[in-house]
Amino acid sequence: MDVSATAGRSAVVTSIATPIDAGPEHPYLRFAAKHGFTVAAPSVARHLELPVDTDRLSDLFDESRRRWDDRYTVSTHLGAVPEERQQPLCELMGMLEAEAPTGAVELEPMRITPADYRQDIANATQRGSLRVTTLAVERRSGRLAGYTEITGPSRGGRRAHQGGTLVLADHRGHSLGIALKTANIREFALLTDRPCLLTTTNADMNAPMVAINDLLGFRAVESRPLLQRLNT
Repeated sequence: MDVSATAGRSAVVTSIATPIDAGPEHPYLRFAAKHGFTVAAPSVARHLELPVDTDRLSDLFDESRRRWDDRYTVSTHLGAVPEERQQPLCELMGMLEAEAPTGAVELEPMRITPADYRQDIANATQRGSLRVTTLAVERRSGRLAGYTEITGPSRGGRRAHQGGTLVLADHRGHSLGIALKTANIREFALLTDRPCLLTTTNADMNAPMVAINDLLGFRAVESRPLLQRLNT
């Protein structure tokens, strides 16, 4: 705790995993409370079992398309995205923590460079993982409006993770979230020829993303509350 205060930080933030129905008397939460942590953002881990019905994903994508096709393009990329998209993608990835609903926690944007991004892709490849990224681009301006990504095993492993999903505020309300996620999961499912568990985590207050994940068939499996201790 002293290290964070010395560094000029106003709070220490962490998360824990408990059973989905755990109450405040769960030992992990009691331990956290004893050390000054409070629940800042209730969150839930969700799983989707692959393979999935890719035809259904295509239908959901096509349904959403009527709301965005005249304004945006949606494309999916294996490995690194095209070089001209790497800088704007890094900017969106850096904004994710600050843009996502996190309750009482105030998070700063991260600084991610294209070099950082390419190294991350290289590290994933070396580990035997593949990265599938889906981008939404505004037709008129050519600017990146949103993204989502999955990192998962290209061989051996049985668990993948759908990480950041973000649509910029000016581009919300056009069903880009469902378009991004359906395209992303569909492509990953087609690349994965074995059973796999796709994981993601959402804050309870992020109702639009929770609704999308419910529609896609994710099931809640674990509580992942975000905890905070203020440095006073």
